[in-house]
Amino acid sequence: MFVWNNVHRKNYYDELERKTSPKRLKEIAIDRNTYRIPGLAMFYSELVQGIPPIFKHYEANVPALHSILVFISMKLFPISKVPLEKRFIFRRVEQKELNVFRYVSRYGYTDVQNKEKEQFESMLIEKGVYH
Repeated sequence: MFVWNNVHRKNYYDELERKTSPKRLKEIAIDRNTYRIPGLAMFYSELVQGIPPIFKHYEANVPALHSILVFISMKLFPISKVPLEKRFIFRRVEQKELNVFRYVSRYGYTDVQNKEKEQFESMLIEKGVYH
């Protein structure tokens, strides 16, 4: 447990140190040389704020940005249950026309984590991602 916790913590701090600034994301998204293609790109990270370093890899290796970008995080809390109304946080990261979103799901140690799969999809539609 000590080794797992230590590695997990080092990975988190490494991501935190290497994250992309929202300003840089905006520059990339509005750059006239960046092609925006239809579709949804999702990036998973432990970070709940900022743009994870995996985005730098995506930007460097993919010649275009998808029209919708969603940064996903899952946080486990040292409580038994997170109430359903507080479990999911979905918000826009940048101005509306850039279509960049942050999704955080929060769980307690006894919560079932894959039961709400359809709720994630419903939330994307309900919050206006596809509008």
